Amino acid sequence: MPLIIVLLALLLLLYKLLPQDVTVPKVVGERSAFIAEEKLTKSELKLDPNQKQQLDAKAKPGTVIGQTPAPGVKAKKGEAVSILVAVGSVKVNVPKIVGLTASDADKALRGKELTLGQSSPTDADPAAKISSQIPAADEVVKKGTPVNIFYPDPTAADKKKGDKKDAKGKAGAGVAAGGAGAGAGGGGGGAKDIVVPAIAGAKVDVYAKKAADLGIVPEVSKQFDDSPPTTLFRTVPEPGTKVAAGAKVKLLVSVGQPQVVFTSGKGDILRRNGATGNPLPAVASGPQDDANATWSADGTHVAYTADGRIMLKDVTKKNATAVPLTEAGGKFADLAWAPTADVNVLAFDEASDKDSDLCLAQVKAKIEPDCIAEPDFSVSRAIHWAPDGKSILGFAVKNDLSGFGMVRWKIKKGKPAFSTDTADWGKGHFVSDLSKKGKAVLDAALSPDGKRLALISNQGTSAYRLWLGEPGDFLLTSAKITPTRACKLAWRGDSKELMVIQSDAGCGESVGTLVRVEVGQTRSEKVLSPSANDPSYQPFVIEKK
Repeated sequence: MPLIIVLLALLLLLYKLLPQDVTVPKVVGERSAFIAEEKLTKSELKLDPNQKQQLDAKAKPGTVIGQTPAPGVKAKKGEAVSILVAVGSVKVNVPKIVGLTASDADKALRGKELTLGQSSPTDADPAAKISSQIPAADEVVKKGTPVNIFYPDPTAADKKKGDKKDAKGKAGAGVAAGGAGAGAGGGGGGAKDIVVPAIAGAKVDVYAKKAADLGIVPEVSKQFDDSPPTTLFRTVPEPGTKVAAGAKVKLLVSVGQPQVVFTSGKGDILRRNGATGNPLPAVASGPQDDANATWSADGTHVAYTADGRIMLKDVTKKNATAVPLTEAGGKFADLAWAPTADVNVLAFDEASDKDSDLCLAQVKAKIEPDCIAEPDFSVSRAIHWAPDGKSILGFAVKNDLSGFGMVRWKIKKGKPAFSTDTADWGKGHFVSDLSKKGKAVLDAALSPDGKRLALISNQGTSAYRLWLGEPGDFLLTSAKITPTRACKLAWRGDSKELMVIQSDAGCGESVGTLVRVEVGQTRSEKVLSPSANDPSYQPFVIEKK
């Protein structure tokens, strides 16, 4: 009898250890990957983190339109089920959902026709607050794209409490250990016993899921890099580092190197690699005078003027033909595409017999400009959006020729950012100093992260130079002058670099040398083109293929 009992116990243990078959539920038709994952988890299956997306004009964006294995088939417990998610062709900026519950995040995402993706861990408390998200806030994605959410390891708090309740006299050491974990891994508490996994060519979503399953909170950080776009090329801390449960680890993901467009000395729109200056296919060339190029927020189109007519070209398609957005004979210039994928809006100036005014328009088959009448000054030369879409900067000259400098227009209280309705905007006001004859600010723009103001001025010097200061410091009260000669400027998407045009001391020449300048190393200049004007950086975007 004892032997039989032992054998039965062993058979029972063996039965429990053997993989069990379960029936794969139907997740096709579910409105989000999040709901599909919940359904699979209840069936003791996993959702494959390597999700695929497909353009589908019929299905609602975000809907699950395919799955493997198919519904009804048998699968081993814990087996991964891959899904195909429908996305649309229209793109939007991802909202920030960090700090929200899954329920509130779902509402925020649905407001932009995005959906919740995978949750890590899957058993997080419904009241738990999201710690990180992939894609990150403000990333440009197609409608329907799932946004994966991550929470701290639910055991991290218990471990931290355990440290504090250690043996008598050792509580302080436990707190210190938790603090050390936060310093090394960006958060977390308790012992540093989780090893940051090796990258080994893993895709971002797959690596993030793997890290999250270990108790790490992954955070994507987009970086300009020579590796192909979407490549995970580094983590901070580095792979192999031990971190505490709940620690945040940055996943550095390449967006490649940005392209730049600019007007050539021959009136063409040229395109270059923004890091090396190597030539790429031109945006526009021919007998017409092409100028004023600007990138769409998703980095796929370039708008420019041809003999004053606004044109649009898809630069992702080989041999694409530029499409006119206005009638021939217009006098449009200084285009600036709004830095948001939620709406496609252009700001530009339109010259009349009397002056030149700031205009706004929705980008569509035929542009309908709405202009702000400014009888006291004329807008020209440069226009820049604020990153939040609540203000616009432009260079202007007083019509009585008494001064020139930078003008700012602000959105009225309660009106939507990036509005194309001029009634939503206040009148423009000069914000730079006009009191010193011959001394002025020639260009100014906020960095994409909104933390720094770049200006071009000849205050205190015989030639126009680049200045760097705090937002709002148009009077140069605390801004620092750099040794960089400059006449026009454009920020790179990561706010770490600028392009400037360098010409004569008075910036009277129509073209100059196009150079790159790192914000922290302004003495180190790299030439991109010896003859250029109106430079524009491709936006800082990354898109899943």
